[in-house]
Amino acid sequence: MATLFVSVPGGASESLTLEPSSHWQLNYDRGSCRLSRTFGEGENQLLAHFIRYTPSPDFEVLLVGEPVDGRNAPLEYSFLPSRAKQSTDLAMFGETQDGRPSLFLTYQFQGELENRDELSRPEREALLAQEVRHITSLRVSRGVETSVDLQMPGFAKALDAMDRCLADLVSSWGLDPGKRTEIAKGPVAINAREWAKNIDYPERLLFRDSRGKVTLRLLVDEEGNASQCQILDEAYDSEFGKAACEGISQVARFEPALDAESHPITDFYVATIRFAMPEIEDGRRLR
Repeated sequence: MATLFVSVPGGASESLTLEPSSHWQLNYDRGSCRLSRTFGEGENQLLAHFIRYTPSPDFEVLLVGEPVDGRNAPLEYSFLPSRAKQSTDLAMFGETQDGRPSLFLTYQFQGELENRDELSRPEREALLAQEVRHITSLRVSRGVETSVDLQMPGFAKALDAMDRCLADLVSSWGLDPGKRTEIAKGPVAINAREWAKNIDYPERLLFRDSRGKVTLRLLVDEEGNASQCQILDEAYDSEFGKAACEGISQVARFEPALDAESHPITDFYVATIRFAMPEIEDGRRLR
């Protein structure tokens, strides 16, 4: 069995526990490495993609299936055994091209690292990577009545394979994965708040209540100049990616990455841009 319902005494809530119904599958995408697995069966089947664009402890999650159809309910989610709630600011509901419900989530470490300020960037990332490998399940709660638990055995071993994929990905960008371990500080965006002002919402999508998500990569040289904007992933419409790259490339300014001796070094910067129409007030779309 791959699906289990657990009712809380008193009828306060219902939990749907989904066991894996396929093996882990690693996909080498054009700009990312993606671990995929199916959970549950029948109408409760859920396809999960765990996505990384760079060698980093953080990752995105794309869930597809009826169990995540709940855009009008308050959303909470966490990765167990840690019960720290993840930020829902970047979560986004949507639909696939064939009409199935989808939900984008992000994972960012929510705990505290001992002596964090005394650790180098490689040391911090190594510790954070170990924390990720302790993940055993993902819990998504919609309101107070329903939660979905994805059981994730073998996640740590699957991440090892993803790390090899990411090293190959960095090499394809003309960078040395080994030298990246020497970077003490990555590129810092100086004027990130100006980026959104310079991105034009695609006119064709303006009146369709369309939303989208674009992840892009910029190469930042030793002087902080950005170039080679590459779309790593885009959801819902390709025009969003074109608009994001054109707008950001014109204005983006950076402090360059620094090596262990504080010398400027070429590195990349990855950003995720989300497109959404403004909220409606009194039946009219705000501009």
